[in-house]
Amino acid sequence: MRVDDVRVDVTRRKGARIEGINSVEKSVSTPNELVESANVAKVIFCDICGTPMLDKPEKTRQLIAVLKAALPFEVALMPELIADLTRQDKPVSVKPIETVSEISYLGDAGGIVCHIQPEGDDYLVLTSLTHVRVPRTLPFAAAVINYQKHRVKKLRKQQTRSR
Repeated sequence: MRVDDVRVDVTRRKGARIEGINSVEKSVSTPNELVESANVAKVIFCDICGTPMLDKPEKTRQLIAVLKAALPFEVALMPELIADLTRQDKPVSVKPIETVSEISYLGDAGGIVCHIQPEGDDYLVLTSLTHVRVPRTLPFAAAVINYQKHRVKKLRKQQTRSR
């Protein structure tokens, strides 16, 4: 897992976990609990430590609403993501093109997160929107690309400051 963002979280439907930056883990016992714990609908965009948020709150809310309205949609998985999945303790086989079934928000730790259920598997893959590519033919592709560029830029700045 890269330090700059939640790269990927592969979970089994039973005994799942959500893993974030700093290896914070939350155990959950059911898929519904997993989705509830990662649900973004009522997330408050604030940081109690007073540090600037990585994402622009209003633009992020709007993009999440657009993405949720478009569900399900296909994304191309980045080669690094596919490689990370195959190097897991329990390797996960995914296709280069997968379908997003749900969208969540994990704050600064992961940003907008895509839920991907590989066909025929009992795994749910959660990955940051910055680690997938949406087809340019989708009406929201430009907004996703802008979000990705902004988030990556902020993450790089944050890493530079923490060194």
